[in-house]
Parts: sequence; structure tokens; C-alpha cells
Amino acid sequence: MVLELAASAGTFEIKDGSFLLDGKPYRIYGGEMHYARIPREYWRHRIQMAHAMGCNTLSIYVFWNYHESAPGVWDWKNDNHDLRAFVELAKEEGMYIVLRPGPYTCAEWDFGGLPYWFAGTRVRTNDPAFLDSCRTYLREVYRQVDGLFVEQGGNIIMTQVENEYGSFSFDRQFAVSHRQRRIYMERMADIFRKEGFSHTLFTCDGGVVPVVNFARLGHIKGLFPGTNDSKFLRVAHHTVQKFYSRKGPYYIPEEYAGWFTHWGDAHVFHRDVESYKKHIEELLQTDFSFCYYMVHGGTNFGFWNGANHRAQNDVWPVITSYDYGAPIGEAGNRTPLYDSLRAVYQRHTGEKLAEVPGPVRSMSIDKIALNCVQSTMRRKPFIYKHAPTMEQAGHPYGYMSYEKTFSEAVKGRLSTAGLTDYALLYVNDSLIATIDHDMPAGKVRKNITVNIPATGKLKILVENMGRINFGKKLWENHRGATLSITLNGQAINDWVVTPVADDLIPAHTVQVPYCAGQPVYYEGAFILTDTADTYLDMHGFGKGVVVVNGHNLGRYWEIGPQYSLYVPGVWLHKGENQISILDMLGHKQQYYITATDHPVNR
Repeated sequence: MVLELAASAGTFEIKDGSFLLDGKPYRIYGGEMHYARIPREYWRHRIQMAHAMGCNTLSIYVFWNYHESAPGVWDWKNDNHDLRAFVELAKEEGMYIVLRPGPYTCAEWDFGGLPYWFAGTRVRTNDPAFLDSCRTYLREVYRQVDGLFVEQGGNIIMTQVENEYGSFSFDRQFAVSHRQRRIYMERMADIFRKEGFSHTLFTCDGGVVPVVNFARLGHIKGLFPGTNDSKFLRVAHHTVQKFYSRKGPYYIPEEYAGWFTHWGDAHVFHRDVESYKKHIEELLQTDFSFCYYMVHGGTNFGFWNGANHRAQNDVWPVITSYDYGAPIGEAGNRTPLYDSLRAVYQRHTGEKLAEVPGPVRSMSIDKIALNCVQSTMRRKPFIYKHAPTMEQAGHPYGYMSYEKTFSEAVKGRLSTAGLTDYALLYVNDSLIATIDHDMPAGKVRKNITVNIPATGKLKILVENMGRINFGKKLWENHRGATLSITLNGQAINDWVVTPVADDLIPAHTVQVPYCAGQPVYYEGAFILTDTADTYLDMHGFGKGVVVVNGHNLGRYWEIGPQYSLYVPGVWLHKGENQISILDMLGHKQQYYITATDHPVNR
């Protein structure tokens, strides 16, 4: 049964140790989902799925970089960008909203949601330029949601200020005093209030040891504190409440229903259903409010995936699927975890839940013929004295090509220490080395022996695998060539630099012979008499991205554990469809590709 939310102004407040909605106790039984990770045509279906599981509230991140593609260039309407439409749709389906606009979000999203031009700056500090930009961003967010708060007759009940700042400021490498950290959060809260967010504000911090430090450094007086992960339950939350009312209520913004997966992991994450069901049963017997993170993960389409940093890896990128082991699968599918949690909720509350929406259909597609092609229109190159980062070249995502032609023969040691993420090195179109920062740090090649003949060309193709979204490298995050590229200790100058366009696929192509070991563009057309969700099977391909009918499906990589790419059926057409593939590695010519009716993972 869909609840009718009031159209008139209401109230949401914290009083006497409880959340009160229109003066009555309200327990948040929520689920996190991100409109940017779900095709717009499926928004209603995913919201209905969460509601039928028992959720009365949706928690949503707003990703700054998703909406501001370049300084001052905003998109709040096209395709998945319409925040207001998503919130209004949730209200139609009887769901309240917890709004989480950051400005920093983490979320395994590129740069934690921060715009790429902040790479190399001290984000999340009192830097005036950063705070001014945050003010502009939050002003834009408020314009989109003005009129949608409960107090205005809408369905937004709370707004989060920043995100898990305690774990960031606890890290000793951020050389600012405790007082400076506190001032940052105070200023951020002040910006929220001045830009219109005058209703219930809260903070969110990690529920991991040492929770006392995280809470103390991430929370400020006057804001309601939430603590992630219920495994510490009341002990952790009583600690947090020292900074608030000492009485509650208790709110877990992120109750982890699953976890994310990195490229190269042993397998795609799957939740143990029985143990988690028992955990939620115990949680329902408390007076906690909580939100599943994620109730539905969706997909990191395009280049939006983030990356983590760990001691043994310089960069640890997240896979394209954000299935997360969530109750609602990547394609909106009903999982055993979904059924288990739905049953637990019904048994505990006695409520009659809405009927579960019917499944989204999926299908297989037989062989789609592929041709090797190249562009007939070369992308415009730029000349740089020193090899630039991608950000310096104004190219935020994807790939960058660096080329240098030598008039005389040269040989010796080429330093590649400044090349980030993943890079391929060629001499006269012959691959001589691969740089992979996803490997253990001690195995990443920092120097390459080269022998370049007269009039020979050195080419370096660098892929941005996703900027760091959490941890010690957040203040760095430049991509491409971050240091001078040197040969025998001398900087190489006068580079021809070509950003590979965001859509990746040449506008005009001609068929060409396959060339082993070179990046390969494939294109193909296929006819459908019906449409449904499907999964491209990427076995046999090396590393790259796929575009179908103009939609960038995201990255694939032969190291797994993800071996297929989700194709939403709403992005397919009856009749002719177009597919384009950029394969960086070109191990072996591929003559066709197939699609299955289920994901292919390890």
C-alpha cells in the first residue's frame, strides 16, 4: 500500500529522545540509493522496491561533480541529473527523504563527489576558495529542493552536513589543529543555514574504533549526531550522544547491508543472508532508527567510480557494478537478502507491506558482429612544453595521450614515477611497458629502459581509473603525468597531448585492419525485436569501456572479478542499436560480442 504524504506544511523535530514527525514518534527505517547510479526510467521501480521491503525513508547523496561539469556549468535536468524530480517521485510513492549533499560524500564515487579542478588542493579545510565554492554549490542544491522540505509540505525530513569528517580530521597527516578542524565544520554548518537549510541538520561519522575520536572530531554542537554501522550498537551511540542530548534518539545513517568491490578482488561481494537477518532482527528490537547502505546500489556508469588507497597499492579502483551485495540487486532484481529482510520487518512490525513490483525482464543477445575502426577526424592535439596533468589540460575523466617525436636516436632510463593509475608505453607503436598502480606498490615499474631510433615516436596512453574518494590521498588526486617525464635524468619537453573525448567513440569512422597490441576501437550494429535488460559478456576483451546507443556503460577489465557490463533495457531500441568498444590492450581481435540474461562475475 502506497502512503499518501501530507501536502500541507508539517514538522520534523528531535524532542524527548525521539524523532517527531508532525508531533508523533517516527522511526526511520530507511534505505540508501543514488539517483545518479540508476537510469531515470527505473527510478520509480527502485523506489517501489525499497518501499515494499518496509522502508519509509530514502537516504540520497548529491554528487557535486555530477552536477557541475566545469566551473559554473550546471546540469540539474538532463537524464539522471534531476534531483528535484527524484525527490518528488519519492513523495508520490509515500517515501520521506534524508538529503546528503556533502559537499564531500565519499560513496566510492570519483573524488568523493568533489569537482576535478580541486585536485591538488586542500579540500575539506578552511581554505577560503574552497569554502566559497561550497557556498555556491549548496546554494544551487537549495534552489533545486526549495519547497520540498516537510516544513514546506514536502518530504525531506533531515539534511546531512559534510560526511564522516571525524575519520578525515583524525588522520594525522592533515596538518591542521583540532581547533581549525572544528572551525571548518562550524563554518560548513553556517553555510548550510545561510543558504536556506534551516531545518533539522545532522552529522554522520564512522562507527569504527576509535569511535570516541571520530565522533569528537566530526561533530559540532547543535547538530544531531549519527554514527554509521550498528555493530557497536548502544555503546558507540551513547558515546556520540555525549555531544548532544544524552537521551537519543539513535540514528545509524549507514547500516551496511553489503560492501563495495575493487578490481582484482577475489570475488564480487555477497552478503551472508542468515547472519545479517539475525543482526537486523536484533536491531529492530532496539529503539534505533537506521538506513541500509545500500538498499540498492546501481551502477557506476561512465567514469564515475572512485578508488581507495591502501599501503600496498597506490590506487585501488572500484568496479563498474555498484551492486554492493544490496537487497535490491544492480538491475533492480529481488534477491534472497531482500526477501529475508522484508519478512523480518513484517514479522517485527505486523505491518502489511506493499506488493513487491514485478521483476524487470532480462534477455540474452546472440553474436553481435564487430568491426575494427579508426576515426577519420583526428581529435585536436595540444602542444605543452611540460607534460601536463589531466586537470591542467582541462580533461577530467577517461584517457590522455602523450606523444614525443625525437629527431635523434636516444636510449636509456625513462622515469615513469609520475604516471598515475594505468599507462601503456609505446615506441613507434610497439608496446614496451605497462604501468599499473593497482599492483602492490613495490611491483609498480618506476623506470623503463627505452631505445628510440631517429625520428622515432614515444607514446604514452594514460587512463584515469577513478580519483581517490577516501583516505590519505584525497589532497593529491591529480591524474595523468603528475611529475616530469625524464630520460636519463633530463626532462622531456614539447609534448603533443591529446585528450580522448568523454564519449570515447569517434564520430566518423572507417574500417581498418586489426593491429595486435594496439588500442582497438570496435563498432557494431544489431537489430532487436524486443528490449529488456541484458549483460554484455566481456570475456576475451582486455581493458576498456563500452558505449551502447550513446550511453557509456562503464569500464571492464580482464582481471575481474566483474566480467560483464549491465545494459539497462530502457537504453535499447526496437530496431537498430549501436555498440562501440574501446579496448586499450588489443590482445586478440574480437569478431563479435554476446550478452547474457544475468551478470557474469567471479
